Amino acid sequence: MAGNKKQPQHDAAGFPVLSFVELRDCLLALGISVTTEDISKPSAQTTQMIYGQLVDILMGIPMESMEGPRNSLLGMMEHRVREL
Repeated sequence: MAGNKKQPQHDAAGFPVLSFVELRDCLLALGISVTTEDISKPSAQTTQMIYGQLVDILMGIPMESMEGPRNSLLGMMEHRVREL
């Protein structure tokens, strides 16, 4: 077989299953600086950083513009908890 390029595996829904290294390489190609450990052992901080950069790159929405609605929703949740 020419090239011997490894074909990606697919899960039951048909989405490709990437290794941590392949996923890291895809994120690096988008300009998101991550390590394999950021993906294999994610923390809340690294997950938010990766998500925020993906939203900014792919949708053109900077994370800062989502802070207002997020803070407003968090404030509503705090208010509701105090009522209970």
